Amino acid sequence: MNRNGSDKTREERVEEMKQKLKDFFMKFRNTGKFFSKNKKSLIVCASVLVICGAVYLNYALFSADEGQPQIMTEVIESDPTEEYFTSAVISRQKARDEAIEVLQQVVDRSDAVEEVKTEAYTGINVIAQQIESESNIEQLVLAKGFEQCLAVVSENSASIIVKSDGLLANEVAQIKEIVYEQAGIHPRDIKIIEKN
Repeated sequence: MNRNGSDKTREERVEEMKQKLKDFFMKFRNTGKFFSKNKKSLIVCASVLVICGAVYLNYALFSADEGQPQIMTEVIESDPTEEYFTSAVISRQKARDEAIEVLQQVVDRSDAVEEVKTEAYTGINVIAQQIESESNIEQLVLAKGFEQCLAVVSENSASIIVKSDGLLANEVAQIKEIVYEQAGIHPRDIKIIEKN
């Protein structure tokens, strides 16, 4: 059983959510009724799905118990730290690629309502901005002397995972300042996780 009280691994939870999103879009793929019946409801539904998907993926990948402090130390016994960062980067990229693929399918549909296409374009742009912010944050944190850094930015929060044997208060402040400057996320909504 993992730390979230579930028998499923993080990858299984991510795959399950991706499959649910794909099933939803495939269910309505061949029926134009869904896209023409109620435009406003569709726009709201698509927006909620994109946001929920992003929140769920963020939670599935980097969730922590609510009672834990903002800075956490987690020792990975079966997976060396180097492999953890490599695996996490690949998982993050795969999840983003699949989310963009789903949104791109909506954009490419000839029978899709224009408002829905606009929402899909917006979703793609948000993901692109998050990717850019994450890259900038990681590079700037590495420039501060950390060996490894992984940033996961969502709309209103960020999780920053760094390789460290003990974060100092000034290092925490530097990381939060970098995230605020690059992504505009308030320091109280930034979670810093330490891997050693």
